[in-house]
Amino acid sequence: MRHPMRKSLRNFLIIIIVCCLVLFSLEKSLNVSSYPITETLEADTEIVSYMRAESATQNELFATSVVEEKIDIKPNNVTEDKLYPLIQNTPTGNEYDEDTVNIVVFGDSFVWGPSCMNRNELFWRLVETELRKKGYNCRVFCVGFSAASAYDEFRWLTQTSLVNDLDPDLILFGYVYNDSDPSYSFDNSKYSLAHTDDKIPFSSFLRSVFPNLYIRLNNYVVAKTMYTDEQYEEYVYFLTEGSTMPIYITKGKLYEKYKNEFVIPLDNYAKQADFPIVYMTLPPSPSYTMLNALFKPVRELFSEYTNVAFYDCLNEPFFKFFSRKHAANYTLSSIDYHPGSATNRFYADYIVDFLEKDYPEVIGKSVGKDLNNYDILINDSLPGKIDLKQEAKTEKSVTYSLQYPSEISTHQWEEITIDPYLITYPLGKRYIKLSFAQPVDIKSVEITGDKVNNIELYYTKINENLNYDDHTIMPFGVLSSDGTVLNDSSKDKVTSLCVHADCIDNDGSEIRIVINK
Repeated sequence: MRHPMRKSLRNFLIIIIVCCLVLFSLEKSLNVSSYPITETLEADTEIVSYMRAESATQNELFATSVVEEKIDIKPNNVTEDKLYPLIQNTPTGNEYDEDTVNIVVFGDSFVWGPSCMNRNELFWRLVETELRKKGYNCRVFCVGFSAASAYDEFRWLTQTSLVNDLDPDLILFGYVYNDSDPSYSFDNSKYSLAHTDDKIPFSSFLRSVFPNLYIRLNNYVVAKTMYTDEQYEEYVYFLTEGSTMPIYITKGKLYEKYKNEFVIPLDNYAKQADFPIVYMTLPPSPSYTMLNALFKPVRELFSEYTNVAFYDCLNEPFFKFFSRKHAANYTLSSIDYHPGSATNRFYADYIVDFLEKDYPEVIGKSVGKDLNNYDILINDSLPGKIDLKQEAKTEKSVTYSLQYPSEISTHQWEEITIDPYLITYPLGKRYIKLSFAQPVDIKSVEITGDKVNNIELYYTKINENLNYDDHTIMPFGVLSSDGTVLNDSSKDKVTSLCVHADCIDNDGSEIRIVINK
């Protein structure tokens, strides 16, 4: 006869093993619908550190600046508080005329874009590309920058010369869950901070061993506890060990302020405006429980005030779009909650779809041909300060010069020092990234430098199965017999060239790049 104690112990062990298997299976499956934890924290931290520093010194070819510095309109008697941040989306190579439809997109960091992301992948740039690809003579302006609130955006719309300058045919506001935060105009002393770790048993263990399960559980706990305080609250959403992301809810006094000082005034403005105004939610990942709680108050508000068209992206098409194949590109990285290339692609397709369906009288009739210019044109670089210049151009070839940074150069922004001032992820070696206004087919590239003894060339491309750049970096072409030209026959739609150089004495070098179609 078996000892009952042994039998109980065996059953207990079986239960533990089964539970562990279930947990590991659940953890693996949640990677699709929760946060993709795909890279190491060290690599992602490098990207984020670089992003913070570079955001203060955006590439001058694709910079955020006040309107007076970017277009040939200088209104009289304009003071500094009357300026607005126009994100210059030229040069694109596209041609516009007096019949071009002007769409203006307002937003915050979701439209400004993290500096470590190719600016041409942002959704508002993709909207212009897709509309023109379909034959619509449209141009998209973007107004905004990181940490801008809804109140900032309304002031730019109503208290500056923006409408006269840009002559919009349609205005679109992108809503992110912290846009109702009035920032410096609101009493910061009323902010409170709440952690969810004290509400989740074994939180440290779950966060380190089952990160996706922990994130899903954390989403649920946060969503269920958000409405407990009538004051504005900031909740911390844990992404990985040592990294947090604040999320916000519109409620209580903040709800009333947002309603009375933004939603109602915007609705009144839309009532008399000569152009339609659209408000659209921007969910950064398919975390429905949390995001639904964040968007619900805003959704309900705009159902009361209907002069502004409200589009909620947190819907069935959003969840149909997201699947395992997009998981690594939901967000910029596993510790940066900004939209990645997959999410920007979804936003753009969603906007183009409702513009064609609901605003045909605004975007006009398609001319039946692609209106984009696919000439070789670099309009974004990482880092930004490389003195990039176009030296020569023919129908099939473009020559650029640039200053490859010294390996000992540093960059200081506030308290952050980047040393050296070059990106390395994911190559594991220092390089610069040159991005094209439109994806291009490249036949060959010749790169020379005055103080280099080795140059390596890589590229990123449009993944045809995903319809966006998935940021896979691959070696470019085959070196010619004389060792000077890289010839490529892949016919890939190249989005960026990544150049690594070993500079003599680490002094940096002037580099000349000839790109042939």
